[in-house]
Amino acid sequence: MWILGDELVRFENDDSYKNYLNRRIDDSISLDFSPQDISYIIIDKEQERSEIIKAIKEAKSRFDTDTKELVFSKIISLEQILNDF
Repeated sequence: MWILGDELVRFENDDSYKNYLNRRIDDSISLDFSPQDISYIIIDKEQERSEIIKAIKEAKSRFDTDTKELVFSKIISLEQILNDF
């Protein structure tokens, strides 16, 4: 498959075409925010908290440990909300 637009590109299969489109979208659309912009991260169950924290710790990030700790403090579960209020 060939696509002619800003450039002429040949794709071997549908997956390579999808990857190309995803890269184009990634390059043109972004949502910029910082951890300080986050008020809450609401999860369904309290037991999911450790999974979320682990994922944030393991993710490649430009943020230091203190910033990640700030994000962890903003995690709240729906269970906690229902019990507290």
